Amino acid sequence: MQRFFLRSGDFLDGKIIIKDPDILHQINKVLRMRVGDKFIALDNNDYDFFCVIENVTGVTVTAAITDKKKNLAEPDFYLALYQAMPKKIDLFELVL
Repeated sequence: MQRFFLRSGDFLDGKIIIKDPDILHQINKVLRMRVGDKFIALDNNDYDFFCVIENVTGVTVTAAITDKKKNLAEPDFYLALYQAMPKKIDLFELVL
């Protein structure tokens, strides 16, 4: 099932209205999705919204939200790795 990262303004009372031209191109031209097709919308707030397309036009796509679940795929910790610069600059490529 396709996943789309959407802005919070696209979510309205149990519906999603997509106006982003890049996502519209992906839905209309690349995936050729039609009314009744399903996808998952992500809102960047740890939730997955399962949706069914209700209307497809060249300017907007309207979808109904059928289910909402908490996304548990993100880890609970943050990890940062750091590498000191080597004395010989030629060794830097080895590090990379």
